Amino acid sequence: MSELDLNAPTAPFLAIEFSKNNLTLRFFTTLTSFSTPHDVTLQELRIESFFAADEETELALQSLSEKRLQLLRPTGRGRAAGA
Repeated sequence: MSELDLNAPTAPFLAIEFSKNNLTLRFFTTLTSFSTPHDVTLQELRIESFFAADEETELALQSLSEKRLQLLRPTGRGRAAGA
């Protein structure tokens, strides 16, 4: 078992992996905050962004996005002629 070195420098991102069945998705995440805002609301705001860490994850996300867009596109039923 390895031990965590608390004095070691850390990366500016966190790597994360999700697995289910035969699919593994790998991401890296970053946290953004405003260091000297003039508004208390901005001072408390934190933005977490997830990015695909490999090509397999990117392709899987593109596929899911395309399927979602297909569900959202109008089918033409119930629309007026010429609309």
